[in-house]
Amino acid sequence: PPPPPPEQVFAPGTTPAYSNYGYSLAGHVVERVTGEPFAQYVQHAVLDRAGMTSSTFTQPLPPRLAGRVADGYAAAGTPAIGFESFRDVPAGALTAPATDLARFASSLLGTGTPLLAPQTLALMQRPALDAGTLGPLAEGPRMTLGLFDEGRDGRTVLGHGGDTTAFHSHLQLHPEQRVGVFVTLNGTGRAPADSLRLRSALLDGFTDRYVPAPATVPAETTGPAEPGPGAAERAAAVAGRYESARSPFSTFLDVLNLMGQTRASAGPGGTLVLSPGVARTEPVVYREIRPWVWQEAGGEQVVSARTEDGRVTALGAESAFTLLRTTPVRDSAVVLPVLAASVVLLLGALVAWPAGALARRRYGVVAPVSPGRADRVATGLTPLGAGCAVVAVAGWAAVVGAVSGLVDVPVPVLYGMQALQWVATGATVAAAVAVVTGARGGIGRSRTAGRVLVLLGLAGTAWVALAFGLLTPDLGY
Repeated sequence: PPPPPPEQVFAPGTTPAYSNYGYSLAGHVVERVTGEPFAQYVQHAVLDRAGMTSSTFTQPLPPRLAGRVADGYAAAGTPAIGFESFRDVPAGALTAPATDLARFASSLLGTGTPLLAPQTLALMQRPALDAGTLGPLAEGPRMTLGLFDEGRDGRTVLGHGGDTTAFHSHLQLHPEQRVGVFVTLNGTGRAPADSLRLRSALLDGFTDRYVPAPATVPAETTGPAEPGPGAAERAAAVAGRYESARSPFSTFLDVLNLMGQTRASAGPGGTLVLSPGVARTEPVVYREIRPWVWQEAGGEQVVSARTEDGRVTALGAESAFTLLRTTPVRDSAVVLPVLAASVVLLLGALVAWPAGALARRRYGVVAPVSPGRADRVATGLTPLGAGCAVVAVAGWAAVVGAVSGLVDVPVPVLYGMQALQWVATGATVAAAVAVVTGARGGIGRSRTAGRVLVLLGLAGTAWVALAFGLLTPDLGY
């Protein structure tokens, strides 16, 4: 059976979190309303009308287009990969040349074939949410119906980017000038962020050179020359670690949040430092332009904060991306060292157990006597759990890496990983029993200490499993 839909974890309209699943759901609604497959409906209702004769959502490509597709490269110096197919249509399945995207941009700008009524087009280009649900997050950039606010130096700029394994594209619109720019790359580059840096440089450079800035930039977009009263205190209140709201919190992919957390800290002069910056790979310094709103020093990115009961709970940035303050249970600065130490402890135990047995056999040492049946059962289950825990950690890392690379993982593999995780988590109880029975049975301090270390190792892996959805029955992603 198909996996259940993701759980709703935020009240509607309160926490922007860009969602491929949301676009797929919208495509499903189109199919239900029109009675046609999405690719077929969009072909005649949008692509053909706009004159996009070389574009399609059909997968694999129809014969008339199959021989025209560009090769894609996952990294510089690697062989070309084959045609990339997407399961979650329409999130990322359009194949189109730059000339067709120019026609699409013209339709959105009102200079090409109209696809929407003027009032609908205007609605599409307005922010979709306001302070009524967003609260203070509305002070920052807000997403429209499908487009991001990418304004620069007081200019109105709307855009949307997208990435696959090999292809990286971005469309920007300047509605007031009726100008559109489309950039697309068929390779990632030498480093993961190379394509992002190149696109940003091209688009920002185009805007700065060819789109005139307003004569007077609104003061609320630039802020005072010096930090206002309380700026340092507000930056200090933001300090902490944050995770992205764009995460499937109800599935095993929640563990991805361990890899992408942002640390906020107060900088000199009332500045705020995010490490890394939003959609960046390096730290970014922000200066306050008005209370609880910061702008990138020497740049355009704006970050706003939401407080609840005097405590900062979220940061808004990049229109549709919210950063949520973590709890200690989910703080990667705490969890990752604990997980690493747990794996080291369990690997040490897995080596020590057979090594000890071999040493005793070689030197004729009598094996320690277990102080009872409960102890024998517990100490028998503990090595099994330790082995399952180590294999599960390695397995989940491989699974998450594959999914992140847009590679589907067979469902039996996911069930296997989860079975290992359940055994490892259950073995935590056995390890705890072994500590208690061993201490009561007088096995000695050194052996008791060894059992405690194994218990800590199993408890550490169980912590991650429970906190990040590795035991959830929902294996959809």
